[in-house]
Amino acid sequence: MLVETENLVPADKLRQELDKYVAAARRGNGPIAVTLDSEVVGFFIGRAEYEAMVGAAVQELLQSREKGPTITHEEAQTRTRQRLRRKSRPS
Repeated sequence: MLVETENLVPADKLRQELDKYVAAARRGNGPIAVTLDSEVVGFFIGRAEYEAMVGAAVQELLQSREKGPTITHEEAQTRTRQRLRRKSRPS
């Protein structure tokens, strides 16, 4: 998942000024890229932004499943029974 932001903050500064960044996240001013030794190591985002990103990812997954190969409920039951029978047979 690509996250674009111009908000960069070193990890130490984020720790020192956490209240400031929590308030910014609540206002929707994120995402904030957290850096360590000039490398982005994570992102600090508000709950609403997180839920929107996760919701979008779930929707994308569900839509891809609808387009992909599927089987009926009955076929799933049949395959499950077959696998269980194979596993329950003595060796």
